[in-house]
Amino acid sequence: LTASGSDLVNSLKIAGTFSRRLDNDLIDYAMVEAINRVGHVMSLNTVAEEVESPEVLEKLREIGVDSAQGFLVAAPGPLEEIGAGEERVKN
Repeated sequence: LTASGSDLVNSLKIAGTFSRRLDNDLIDYAMVEAINRVGHVMSLNTVAEEVESPEVLEKLREIGVDSAQGFLVAAPGPLEEIGAGEERVKN
């Protein structure tokens, strides 16, 4: 991951592969924690994908992830009917 000289990058997505099970898997928790830390060191907003349970959302808050996407936040739908599409985790 590099943003060398580019101000076009303002967020770092955390793949659902890691975030969806972080409430039950210590390795996934550690991966999300590390990716979040790297994103914040780079002054990027972090976004966790595939957030589908309150337990995962709580762990993301605990870690300090900035935003969440997934069925817990909203189901997929037509773009013209969708707002921002993500919930701020730090409310």
